[in-house]
Amino acid sequence: SARISRQALSLVPLLVAMTVLLVQRMLRPLAALAREVDARSDTDLHAVPQRALPSEIMPFVHAINRLLARVEQAMAAQRRFVADAAHELRSPMTALSLQAQRLSGSDMSGDAQERLHALQQGIERNRHLLDQLLAMARAQEPSAHEAGPVALQDVFRRVLEDLVPLAEARQIDIGMAEGPDVRLRMHAVDVTTVVKNLVDNAIRYTPEGGQVDLSACVKGGSVLIEIEDNGPGIPASERVRVLDAFYRVAGSGQAGSGLGLSIVKTIVDRWGGQIELHDAVHFATGLLVRVRLPARLAQ
Repeated sequence: SARISRQALSLVPLLVAMTVLLVQRMLRPLAALAREVDARSDTDLHAVPQRALPSEIMPFVHAINRLLARVEQAMAAQRRFVADAAHELRSPMTALSLQAQRLSGSDMSGDAQERLHALQQGIERNRHLLDQLLAMARAQEPSAHEAGPVALQDVFRRVLEDLVPLAEARQIDIGMAEGPDVRLRMHAVDVTTVVKNLVDNAIRYTPEGGQVDLSACVKGGSVLIEIEDNGPGIPASERVRVLDAFYRVAGSGQAGSGLGLSIVKTIVDRWGGQIELHDAVHFATGLLVRVRLPARLAQ
């Protein structure tokens, strides 16, 4: 019996090792699932895959999927509310703008003209805010369109054509860097929204007579879209916060909506990219905004 006991004891380490290996093998799909969920973006709420999972944890997975579905419905309702509210407010805001424009042609005192000008500026700011709210709602909504090849040079040209009046009013010199065109497998609306918001921000926050440069390239395993200006820049301590919705840098002198960079971040995150803020490279002062997209998106 003593011999049998010693033989049994000698098998204990082997049994422990086999048990550990068996548990690890059983939990391997669960660990892979945890990595997949952890790598998701904030807006990715599709159901957790149920393949190759131990049957013991399936009730938990089903509960998580039901929760994700409820969260997705709540977020969709919130996006619809913001979009609908912004859309409904655009019509009366447009009517106010037209009435103010007609009133500006009337005879009035200098003091009244100044007050009317301040009113028109307020109306324009509110119209811009509504447009940004609609853009934010669209950025948060998954696109139903198929991603197609988008030429960045074409996007740059269209954006510059749209923003020429704003640039001319502030005497901003805008240029595109020369180089091979970069084509992306993305939705054209997303790419245009990203570039337009970045260029619009650069024009608004660069002092009159300043300069804004646009460039794009494929480098180091990433597609880089860069917008650089010679404005005041953004302090390093605030570069994380300016990506939050409605946050504006104090003392900038601009009454923007605080949504431009947040819209850009939402779209870039959805495509698996990053947005980086750096000091200007080609100017003594200013800001360099770099959008870094995965190379797999390059056509």
